[in-house]
Amino acid sequence: MLFTEGSSRPFSAPPLTSIVDLPGHSHLPLRPILDAITGVVPPDGLTYLATPINGGSEASRSSPSSSTASPFVEANVARARQLAARIRSESGEYVFDSTCFSVHLDWTQDDYIEVCLAILRAFARRVVFADGWEYSRGCISEYLLALSLSRPCLTASLEPITYHDGIAALGTALESNPGSAVAHVQRAALAQLETDLAS
Repeated sequence: MLFTEGSSRPFSAPPLTSIVDLPGHSHLPLRPILDAITGVVPPDGLTYLATPINGGSEASRSSPSSSTASPFVEANVARARQLAARIRSESGEYVFDSTCFSVHLDWTQDDYIEVCLAILRAFARRVVFADGWEYSRGCISEYLLALSLSRPCLTASLEPITYHDGIAALGTALESNPGSAVAHVQRAALAQLETDLAS
């Protein structure tokens, strides 16, 4: 049984109805996606890989783009798949890698984020963050959700990411490019983390 740092709460997946029937979930086929994943996830959950797809540190240094056809997608996907394979090989664990979804689906970036957050909420017992996560809107959302669920957050080298580490990473990312397309997300995440630490 896995316990999170500073918590005595073990992994426990919420009922799928509480994930799929949340207000605000729109046209996405969450129930079939979650049902399909349920059939292969071990009872103790999975390792969720949070990885930049459109964004990341390289993308943050380029001009803002809202397109899902970012020139960084191919390189980010290749790096994520290598990392997922390494974690699987070293740990023998089931690793969910969000790059398995085709970038050719008729989904917006918000759709991808919504599906990935639902999968993280339902099945993740720990979350590994690929390098550059602090420059990605989706990864920042995954980090905040993982913290709220008391799931361990780890670097690509499987070292813990604490609140202080997250604040430092986001602060450095924001400082390096305060005009980036994700700067507003970084600022909001920093404010939330600092508020959580103060309470």
